[in-house]
Amino acid sequence: MNPQERNWLQKITESPEDHCLQLVYADWLEDHGDARSALVRLQAKCLQLQKDSPQRLELEQQKLEVLVDSTIVPLHANCIEPPLDDELELAVARLGLPLPRRDDREASPEIARLTCAPFDFTNSIGMRFNLLPAGMFMMGSPECDSDAADREKPQHQVILTSGFHLATTETTQGQWESIMGAKSWSGEEYAKEGANYAANYVSNDDAVVFCRKLSSRENKTYRLPTEAEWEYACRAGTTTRYSFGDSAAQLGDYAWFDGNAWDVDEEYAHVVGQKLANPWGLYDMHGNVDEWCSDWWYRDYGNAAVTNPSGPTSGSRRVYRSGSWGLPPRLCRSANRFRGSPDYRGSYSGFRVSLSSVE
Repeated sequence: MNPQERNWLQKITESPEDHCLQLVYADWLEDHGDARSALVRLQAKCLQLQKDSPQRLELEQQKLEVLVDSTIVPLHANCIEPPLDDELELAVARLGLPLPRRDDREASPEIARLTCAPFDFTNSIGMRFNLLPAGMFMMGSPECDSDAADREKPQHQVILTSGFHLATTETTQGQWESIMGAKSWSGEEYAKEGANYAANYVSNDDAVVFCRKLSSRENKTYRLPTEAEWEYACRAGTTTRYSFGDSAAQLGDYAWFDGNAWDVDEEYAHVVGQKLANPWGLYDMHGNVDEWCSDWWYRDYGNAAVTNPSGPTSGSRRVYRSGSWGLPPRLCRSANRFRGSPDYRGSYSGFRVSLSSVE
């Protein structure tokens, strides 16, 4: 790391709320041809706004878009000499910059909360979680999408004011059995058994019980994601039909769907994490198994911006997302949504776990 940059970070550590100092640092980065200057400028503007204000959340979303659309990447921390200490790492995180990571230790929870880069956390049964930041996105499908159903409309702005952890993969058979002591897929026609295969034939009610038992074991709050959290995570800062673009031509690189599963006689939920991840490091967000959400079903969306939506307070059907190994591409889009009885157990039905916080 350039000694001058280390000096800038030290100054910012001493005066973390000084937005003028951050703007000068941004100028220095720009003068040196460093694309991170855009992120630092956005962070400096954020400091002048109230934490949960719509204007600040919009700037936070712009930061995410810069990270997704640019070539900004963190330096490998083991190549930085001398290594960044905790104070300087915290300064980097506060600036919203991609955080250099060491192989020998994890980031502190405070750094994880601040940085836009996902924070890895692995629980006692091997579930790995990424920390997703608070932000704002357009939920649903635009009128111009010919594959979109009325249930995906109108497209509307959603604000999530808190970050949350989401499992990087769907819940596996091994993880399910370790908590539930049973095999929901046992004896079923459309299932292939193995510890790393996605658990299927799981109802929404079953998934809630799983989360409750896991929470009790680890003294943490595990739950199903809300529908808005799920789509936000699936999109990962993108605005296209899929997290990788508008064309389904690449879907086979990211998902198990009818074209590479059902149509070739692989009629079962597959091993998780074999396909490419989305920009936030989440696997199988398109296809493999449908994923239950915590919301009760509602027919369509409202027009107004919604903050932290969690669906109706009651209902007879629960929402599920993702598409599955037996469905066509149009039903695996980021905005597509389904409904099912909370006690329904099907060959397509599975889930992934959310975690509200890590203590």
